[in-house]
Amino acid sequence: MEVRTVQYDGAHPGNPRQVLTIDKTQQYQDAGYISASEAVWRLFSYPMVEHQPPVERLEVHLEGRHIIYFQEGEHYKAADTGKAKSTNLMDWFHANEMFSNARHIYHVDFPKYFRWNKGSRTWTPRAKYKIPGSKPARYDFTMAREQVVGRMYNISPREGERHFLRKLLLNRAGAFSFDDMHFYEGVQYPTFCETCCAMGLLSNATSAVAASLLECRRTAHSVFKIPIPCFSESVCNTCLDSKLACTIH
Repeated sequence: MEVRTVQYDGAHPGNPRQVLTIDKTQQYQDAGYISASEAVWRLFSYPMVEHQPPVERLEVHLEGRHIIYFQEGEHYKAADTGKAKSTNLMDWFHANEMFSNARHIYHVDFPKYFRWNKGSRTWTPRAKYKIPGSKPARYDFTMAREQVVGRMYNISPREGERHFLRKLLLNRAGAFSFDDMHFYEGVQYPTFCETCCAMGLLSNATSAVAASLLECRRTAHSVFKIPIPCFSESVCNTCLDSKLACTIH
């Protein structure tokens, strides 16, 4: 750590030619005080910080597009590690295959029933849901949920398919793979966006999506001069020779 000092040159009580060096870092350390109760707390290694309720960050990524951290020059080695082969989203698919009675749990609610093991990169059922005396172990996921928050960060519509995948994860449970997320009522759709449309997830979000994608964050009604309320015989008030007409064309 770099030590920064402040030097005062010139008049100083007792010795006007002395240069006074003040070590601000050392002053801060010398002024620190640890009480008896804090000293005992630290000696027994009790936790100094508590986060309540616990928050589990849930990854949202397209197939083969998840983030991997590695040291410079070790990218080939990183590709063979567990971090490259599994994420909490990918193992959610696997857990749905393993636990048939957990297929009603959405991805965002999964941390309430399962614990994410960062070492093995797997979801493990929480002990409170284990049925006593069951061998092999069986679990009852209808009990009261654990107070854990699963958080999927917001994803802009500008990211395309990843944005629509997040919408599907918030409204669909029990999927076994990324490909499975393309199905709705027995029909396979080529994109997550089309799957969202089939499920009716975009019917009330047209203006919001347009506001995120269009210039100056304006709504579709504002950009395309769509009247409100809009009827089947309504028309947009757009001049044929305008810049907007050329964009639509």
